[in-house]
Amino acid sequence: MPTPDVDPLRTFHAWSLSHWAAIVGTIVFAGGLAGLRHRWRGAPAARRLDLTLAVLTAVNWIVTQTLQWNSDQFPARTSLPLHVSDVVALAVPLALWTSWRWVRCIVYYWGLALGSLAFLLPDLRAGPARLGYWLFWLTHMFIFLGVAYETIGRAYRPDWRDFGRAACASVLYALLIVPFNAATGFSYGYLGPPHPAEPSILRYFGPWPVRVVPIVLTGLAAMALLTLPWQIVGRRVRDARPTLE
Repeated sequence: MPTPDVDPLRTFHAWSLSHWAAIVGTIVFAGGLAGLRHRWRGAPAARRLDLTLAVLTAVNWIVTQTLQWNSDQFPARTSLPLHVSDVVALAVPLALWTSWRWVRCIVYYWGLALGSLAFLLPDLRAGPARLGYWLFWLTHMFIFLGVAYETIGRAYRPDWRDFGRAACASVLYALLIVPFNAATGFSYGYLGPPHPAEPSILRYFGPWPVRVVPIVLTGLAAMALLTLPWQIVGRRVRDARPTLE
């Protein structure tokens, strides 16, 4: 019988079968719904699907936060809804329900530039036999759904104004969370004192609190890069349009 620390059902290991299952399941789920929304664009069913997913993602956020708050698997340093992923997961239903541009750009930029790290460098210890595994991946599955659904299904096209909105929100988040982390010793947004379970890549940014600046700047640079492809494609489309003589 495997011991608890190596049991793949109780302990998560990066790029294990359970990791790949989460990635593939997310791609199929998000891609399928985004493609369906794209086909229904302009039809009454499209708006009904938006509202249905808004309710579903909102319920998931409430249930996830409630379970984390009441479970002994989640200590206070991780269970408060102050992570970037918590903010994005809440922005997804708001974007689907209201179509507010500010919220849509948070879903795109934070969800893709920052949320994608959850799939590449998951900060997770619990395997499929534990609640933490499902709460972690359900949250990030809905975040990825929000990104795919907005860009593929609802034709969201980010521009430099959207980048500016996301950048302002990012700086504001850092200004609020860093003092909180300093006062509590927590590390929400990975902008607090280092802890043993944090991704090892953070060590390259230097000691805390100096590392806060390069982490934020790296995030802003990644969001800027996520704007460029849309601007290049948009410019080519405009240049290809016939002009009236």
